[in-house]
Amino acid sequence: MVTVEGEMKITDGRRTSGAYWELKSKGYGKVCAAIRARADCDENFDMIKGWLRTCMESHEPCSKHQGGETFLPTRLIDIGAGNDAAPLQPRLVISSSLDQKTPYFVLSYCWGTDRGKTAHKTTRDNLPLHLENIETTNLSKTYIDAMEVIQKLGYRYIWIDALCIIQDERSDFEVECSQMNQIYSRAYCTIVAADSPDGDGGCFIPRDTEGVNAATYHAINKRIPYYPDGIMDVIRGRFETDPDSADVTIYPNFGPWIKSINRGPVFRRGWCLQEREMSPRVLHFTKSRILWECRESNASEDAPEMVSKAAQNLQLGSHLSSARLFDDQKTTAKLKTRSGVSYEGPKWERLAEAYSQRKLSVATDKLPAISGLAAALSLRQPGDTYLAGIWRSDLLKGISWIPTKLAESLPVDFPVSGASTDAMISSTQALSITKNELELETDDIWAPKPVQPSIPSWSWAAHNGPIRFCGESWYSGSWTKTIGEDGEEKWIKSKIEVDIEFASVNHTGKDPFGCVSGGELVLRGWVADVDLSGDMFHEEIETTDVFNAKCYSGPSGASMAIYFDKDAGYLRYIHVLLLQLGTGKNARGTTLNGDCGLVLVSTRKKSAVYRRVGMFDITGDKEMWHSLRKKRTVRII
Repeated sequence: MVTVEGEMKITDGRRTSGAYWELKSKGYGKVCAAIRARADCDENFDMIKGWLRTCMESHEPCSKHQGGETFLPTRLIDIGAGNDAAPLQPRLVISSSLDQKTPYFVLSYCWGTDRGKTAHKTTRDNLPLHLENIETTNLSKTYIDAMEVIQKLGYRYIWIDALCIIQDERSDFEVECSQMNQIYSRAYCTIVAADSPDGDGGCFIPRDTEGVNAATYHAINKRIPYYPDGIMDVIRGRFETDPDSADVTIYPNFGPWIKSINRGPVFRRGWCLQEREMSPRVLHFTKSRILWECRESNASEDAPEMVSKAAQNLQLGSHLSSARLFDDQKTTAKLKTRSGVSYEGPKWERLAEAYSQRKLSVATDKLPAISGLAAALSLRQPGDTYLAGIWRSDLLKGISWIPTKLAESLPVDFPVSGASTDAMISSTQALSITKNELELETDDIWAPKPVQPSIPSWSWAAHNGPIRFCGESWYSGSWTKTIGEDGEEKWIKSKIEVDIEFASVNHTGKDPFGCVSGGELVLRGWVADVDLSGDMFHEEIETTDVFNAKCYSGPSGASMAIYFDKDAGYLRYIHVLLLQLGTGKNARGTTLNGDCGLVLVSTRKKSAVYRRVGMFDITGDKEMWHSLRKKRTVRII
């Protein structure tokens, strides 16, 4: 809002001055657009051409990702030859008939809440027809807008998943899905329909020009001395050389660059995470402006000069950084534990956490929708093995994850007894509420069937919802007290006392990073069979805004927190196997010297095969827990 009088900060790029000005809008002022009235105007396409040209000519990192052998997707959409005003004439082409260096664009978008049922798709039946012609009347606005973008930029080919993959042929999906890393990383540029929740929104969303206009006013210097409001005010007075008057333009503030894209529906779609990360160049068509990003720089319609990401992100908090994890070739990034300790950790950990917060229309896409990133990362860490969302080289920390919010409560026909425990009491000890009194088996009510039964229970991908890795908390903080040779108590680094004897998954298709049909993990470590009862359950646990835990206390003073993968409701009784993974900070990162590990249940009564249902940590007096532990080999599926 502009008033006729007010305090104003003025800068010439090198110094900032404060002064009191009178704004003369009547007769002097004029309105000029910082953001153009339409996204699809010639000025914007000229601007985009400049971004593309500069990136191709000057940014080596943006092209090195496209090195190696030439690549084209199996099929592309040819929008037709002709000038940028010619009618679109799209048809599918088999890419083997093209020059393998042909540049192509890709589209990143939301299919819609109906799982794409109304989207026009390529099927076995209409494939021959699509190879001849694709009727534009059948296509969504998003498809048409994307085709118009590449036409205006002077290009001819685009890849759109719904049209370039045969949607009712599983084998074709598997082949194309296994190439996602190549499809996006070798694309000339990715077009993102950032604010369209479905195919109807498009790239060129009508703009609110009233909200994005800039205003230019003729300002008169009132020569009133300026005084800072407080010690945090960086302005220290006015300059004698301030002009008597000046034209001042006030532009709309869109906030940090990244905020303009992470508010949109595409940012919440599971598939779109890897689409953005793998693309060397991206054009985001948001409802307010066009944004550009590549490996090197950012730019926007209101600030078209390309700015180095490295320079820009130094001025921002990490949560506002526009850097993508795949902008460099490293496999690690700066991460933080729950307690705020910084460490250099695997990029995959951060990617998986971000991905778990996104939504998928088809539940079975959980692994395929991130397979491109896994394939790209495998090229950077040769010799490693990918196990349904977890890397073999980081397996123990990879299986140490906790849901950050509980899933839906377990549906039962009666009040399922409560998650509480007589802390830890062995199965030979009496329970205040016995199993016979309940007249039901643990497996009758617990654990509920996993959302993705084909994915091993120990993988975060088997959980439907956001997760947080906690392995670094106990791994980096794994110190324990001992008595030295001098009789004095001291802290020593704990050794990891669990061995990985076997780890494998069964792939269902051709993609080694895609769908699986189960898997097996065999660990040898400290375990204990524990019966948990409801009579000593208590809520006295450190509350956090991230994790949910059920706390159990024992007669010896130990305290155990269980983080169930799915809400356990109120369990009167449950028999579990606790498998310790490490000793250090507890999962919440709030207490030192805690024993942390997996909570397992038998897959069938008296079966030696287990599946994960959560994690635990034990703090306080752990004497009883240690007396129950035994070294044992455990098979987890």
